[in-house]
Amino acid sequence: MLFSLMSCEEKCPRIENKDLERCILEYDSIVKSKNDSPYILEVYVKNLNDSVKRFEVSYTMNIYYDFCSNAVLYKVKDKDVLFNFTDSIIPDGCHRISEDKCIDLMKKNFPELYKSYLKNPTYRIICLNDDASFILTFYKDKLVGKTYQFVDGSPFYKIGNKYFFE
Repeated sequence: MLFSLMSCEEKCPRIENKDLERCILEYDSIVKSKNDSPYILEVYVKNLNDSVKRFEVSYTMNIYYDFCSNAVLYKVKDKDVLFNFTDSIIPDGCHRISEDKCIDLMKKNFPELYKSYLKNPTYRIICLNDDASFILTFYKDKLVGKTYQFVDGSPFYKIGNKYFFE
């Protein structure tokens, strides 16, 4: 089933499922509208069973190899998106991100962090994101659930083009 949602290539895999792609880009527009800091999108993939997959779309404001070593780098339109397969099997043909590629992403997306990294590669600055995530549930490649929730589990709502938080 994962093959119909995502396709792997030699360079950077792409998202095949238009609902998944649309939700990722929608989430990106929300983050972009309220965040001036650099960030990179991340998606945590969880296989609930043979037919049901859950994707948690969020973002991070820093990146280190130990953070992204379980991830596969995908392109969604022109955005770099890290898919983390900690609880799932990486699709055939896909490869975990290399340390060099992770450092390149740091340099591209987080130039200040990259400068700090060059001075001391073992030092880690942790920037926690407490914003809401999209929780997407797919049944046999069809989007059947989309929830907006904060890390603590509290929801937020979309009415028209506006978002309201509890």
